[in-house]
Amino acid sequence: MLYFLTCYLLSHPFVLAVVFAFIRRIRPIMVVGGNVIVTKHDDVKDVLERFDDFTLAEYTESKMLGGPFLLSIDGRVRHTRERELLGSVVFPAHDERWIERLAADQCKALIKRAMEDAPGPCEIDIAGGLAEAVALKIVGTYFGVTAVAAGKHEMARLLRRLAALILLEPPEGSKEWLAARKAILDLTEHLACLVKSRSAEVGRSPSAPLAGDDLLTRLVKSMHLSAGRPAWFNEDWIRRYLTGLAVFGNATVAQTAAHTIDQLLARPRALRRAQQAARRLEGFRNAQRRSSKAAAGDTDTGQRGRGEHEAVQRLRQFIYEALRFRPMLPLLARYSPRETTLAKGTKRARCVPAGARVIAGPLAAMFDPDVFERPWQFCSARPIEDYVHFGHGPHVCFGKYVADAQIVEIVRTVLLLPGLKRAPGRRGRVRYEGPAVDSLHVTFSPR
Repeated sequence: MLYFLTCYLLSHPFVLAVVFAFIRRIRPIMVVGGNVIVTKHDDVKDVLERFDDFTLAEYTESKMLGGPFLLSIDGRVRHTRERELLGSVVFPAHDERWIERLAADQCKALIKRAMEDAPGPCEIDIAGGLAEAVALKIVGTYFGVTAVAAGKHEMARLLRRLAALILLEPPEGSKEWLAARKAILDLTEHLACLVKSRSAEVGRSPSAPLAGDDLLTRLVKSMHLSAGRPAWFNEDWIRRYLTGLAVFGNATVAQTAAHTIDQLLARPRALRRAQQAARRLEGFRNAQRRSSKAAAGDTDTGQRGRGEHEAVQRLRQFIYEALRFRPMLPLLARYSPRETTLAKGTKRARCVPAGARVIAGPLAAMFDPDVFERPWQFCSARPIEDYVHFGHGPHVCFGKYVADAQIVEIVRTVLLLPGLKRAPGRRGRVRYEGPAVDSLHVTFSPR
């Protein structure tokens, strides 16, 4: 019962936001037993920045069922070298555009299918039907993690169960706990075979090009071709990191896409303005495609103009502001291995005892009126850098560029649908499987 109550509070964080607002007024840094609750924006970011004073592995290591990943590594040297190695095979400008096109094409195909199947008003599930399918496309094409033998539906089920585990670990021995462990065993076995197969292919002819340019291929090539590579950079390391990227990526996209649309639908004025931003972005995209075809003979150069970049950022402001009211991770926990001080030199300074659990919630940070003026109002003009949806500091989400590109495309596609509304009844509300989003149905008019 405690697990399901916590799931509800994390999925419907209004109550938590009110509690944090009360604590912020009477004691911005509150010490309660062995817990320290941090409610100011600057203090939350300070906790997330201080790599050595506030560690993460104590609360994330048990969730990394596939083995150590960036979110469960606290050693500064190890964390830095592994993040840098992963970053060496990423080419942000090229990769973001590639992900964007994959997501846009998948969205277009899914909307077309929904229109073909509907005799009257069309309906689509934003979470389980649209966002999850887009995320699976990116996992299979960009990450190189193709679906398990049982097919895409089984792959989606595995990733959804692991997403729920990441958001909130279920009680040991429970049905959810056992399902998560079976899911990681299945995914681990599948990924180990994929890595071994690709490694053997590259090993036979390391300099020959392979079909596709996914992260799996890049990592395997780097492993074979790097002179003096470290001993830990092996097939198991690649398997562990692809597992982490695939699971976290799938969790982020389905959760944030559904929450964004839900919050915009709840605010008709904000929805209309967001739709205008989506149409403006679509206008720049169409103009860019026409220009590319005229200049390069039907070839899209992939270059993003200034106007398009600003339109993407404008739409992202609506997305981030909508997510502020229902963030993917309202709370983040850190462990204090030694006594330290927070907000030193200010009136709110408090001593954090050794062994304390520090609750540094993005939800609390993004409702701090000193940074987010009139925090209970929807405002799409807030600076992007003030949001902490993807964390902050050394442990900031590595795959942010992957999630951002997908979310913008999914939200843009949905906002462009004519006559967009919630589906009737319960289908038109966000439904959850544990703490993970299960569905959100919307309707729209045929074109």
